[in-house]
Amino acid sequence: MSHRPPIRHRAILHPLSAILVFLLSLPALAQTSVDLMLKPFSEKTPIEVNATGAILASGHTDNAGADYQLSLLDLTARYRFAPDQRIDPRVGVAATYLNFDSKDPAIPGGLLDASVAVGFGVYEDKSSGWQAGLTIGMGYAGSTGSDRDNLFSDGNAWYGKASLLVGKHLNKTDSLLFIVDYDGNRTYKPDIPFPGIAYQKLIFGNPDPQREGEPGPFQPQLLLTLGVPYAALHWEPVEHLTIDVSYLIPDTFSARVDYDLVPRGKLGVFGSLDSRRNGFHSNELRHGDDRILFYQQRAEAGLRWTPAPKINLLVAGGYAFGQELTTGFDTSNDRKLADLGDRPYVRVGLEVGF
Repeated sequence: MSHRPPIRHRAILHPLSAILVFLLSLPALAQTSVDLMLKPFSEKTPIEVNATGAILASGHTDNAGADYQLSLLDLTARYRFAPDQRIDPRVGVAATYLNFDSKDPAIPGGLLDASVAVGFGVYEDKSSGWQAGLTIGMGYAGSTGSDRDNLFSDGNAWYGKASLLVGKHLNKTDSLLFIVDYDGNRTYKPDIPFPGIAYQKLIFGNPDPQREGEPGPFQPQLLLTLGVPYAALHWEPVEHLTIDVSYLIPDTFSARVDYDLVPRGKLGVFGSLDSRRNGFHSNELRHGDDRILFYQQRAEAGLRWTPAPKINLLVAGGYAFGQELTTGFDTSNDRKLADLGDRPYVRVGLEVGF
């Protein structure tokens, strides 16, 4: 799972932001789900692009000790068409590509998940403060590693996505959000829309937003999000230090600590612990609704450099563990395909805003 270099947010409470911090730390949502409408754009940045790639050292599977090497690419981008319009239309794209180099016949060659979505506001009542937004999208998640798995040739690999969000800013420090989210490629119960509710409270900190270029004096901040199935914590205890923790029930956890080495965030260090799960269809599988499921956990530390405004570069090293490939409809009923040995890795990333 990739982490975008952190962008400072002095105040992030608005009617549809009750789980904003959680979304910032969960790249699995990847700009084509509920985050497309929830995550705010920087005031003068209508286009955002984030790309990251990691290469693992060669390792072995548990199938007769076969060698393998894995490389991963993640790309997200979004564009805001008309921020001054009430419906505030926007589009997001996301792609994840896993490439396996192995002679193990159980290991797929390449796995691709690519999706696109549009989001827009559908309701606003200024007197009560309630707002609603909708996202609609589609994607393709399939194997590219055999003669039977040509790119975009598997009809079962196409899937739909949709989210309905209704939120209210209760006061300067409290927000409430209701969500119904459907993701046809979710690794757990992809055929069922998931309802959710989240309550966010700014326990201490400045609730008034700062305009870009006017950061103002530092104030400690603690922002807590409680909900089902989402929970998160965003904490800035001292200047230049940020801690983010999030939990997606039942089993996705992410934690990151970031520290600025020089003023204004030009250079920083970070450490993170996270996990990822991805699903991909394949014509090689016996049942059409089965998928190849990829599990991975990672611990890493890295360096972040901001050479110019709205440009972030990072390089990190880490250790990937708990890696496994399984097959099945979802993670509640899957069967082991191969265990992948724990391996160190290097990762580079780029984030650009226009």
